[in-house]
Formats: sequence, structure tokens, C-alpha cells
Amino acid sequence: MIGLKPNASQLGISLGDIARQVRQAFYGEEVQRLQRGPDTLKVMVRYPY
Repeated sequence: MIGLKPNASQLGISLGDIARQVRQAFYGEEVQRLQRGPDTLKVMVRYPY
């Protein structure tokens, strides 16, 4: 479970910000979509393991 420390909100950090960062680290962030014939390809960027 992920939670924020008491003073995190005073720094402008929300639980949504943290959740988004964790998701992007594991699954990546979509940076572009390419059309290749009838298919659409998603280009994802993520940190290497």
C-alpha cells in the first residue's frame, strides 16, 4: 500500500502523482501512436530493469 507522509501535501505532492509515477515506472508512458496499415502501435517509454 502506498501512502503519503504528513507534510507531502504541503510540498504539492498528491497521492495521484505518486500512483502515476509508480505506474509509469512499471508499465511505461505512452509517448506516441503510429498507424501501420490497419493497426495502431503504441510507443511506450519506461525505465530499464
